[in-house]
Amino acid sequence: MDTIKNNRYKILKNFLNKFELDLFKQYCRIQLINTTYNNISWPLTKEDEKKIEPSNRFKITHKYDVVMESLLECKKEFIEKATGLKLFSSYSLWRPYQIASDVAKSKRDGAKEISVFLNIETDGETWPIILDGKTVNFDEGDACIFLDECDPYREEFKGNYTSQVELYYVDQDGPFKDCKFNKRQYIGCQYEDTKK
Repeated sequence: MDTIKNNRYKILKNFLNKFELDLFKQYCRIQLINTTYNNISWPLTKEDEKKIEPSNRFKITHKYDVVMESLLECKKEFIEKATGLKLFSSYSLWRPYQIASDVAKSKRDGAKEISVFLNIETDGETWPIILDGKTVNFDEGDACIFLDECDPYREEFKGNYTSQVELYYVDQDGPFKDCKFNKRQYIGCQYEDTKK
């Protein structure tokens, strides 16, 4: 059977339909403004950029956000079909990025065995991901599924703003099956069980 383990990565066009995409765009904007910044407008402008404390600029991560955790679960069957694998949900996170953001290669993490990156919104500037040394682009509403072993990273973002969601799964029959729910008791739980 052909699985993601053979192909290593693939793009899913229109992973989010128009309603879903509009909903997530609005949600991310509201969360961004309410949790981080005061007195800014939408879309972000150069004047708004000046209001953002440099120390906060690249440190916004919404891990285990209940809406994104719901997306993780709701799209699991779709991801199973796309990967050819039976999966356990691991965890989700979403991040807003600004100009000069980058994503360095990270050490491998079993909880990220099967990674799904969603492009929720961008200001028009594309921000490809590098997988196995190849540049991969995907548009708003699209998803890129890949194996963590593809050594993913991103070079410096040239735009003003982008919102990206990351969904992580593990193979039910694979070596990281113990990373189900990222070792939490359940999806949506806000902390890992350090006793496991």
